[in-house]
Amino acid sequence: LDTFYFSLDIFYFFLDTFYFSLDIFYFFLDTCSVLHFVLSSFPPGVYPRLNATGSSP
Repeated sequence: LDTFYFSLDIFYFFLDTFYFSLDIFYFFLDTCSVLHFVLSSFPPGVYPRLNATGSSP
């Protein structure tokens, strides 16, 4: 039974790490979308190269 609980601990530890990295990933996605929104709100002449890579119309 000890080994069982030990492996359970490891399993939950991996689960925590997985969700933590998911949080970081979604935070990164949010930051990117906000950055994209801010950049696309500029007139096209300000950031021509960044706007060319696809600002939403």
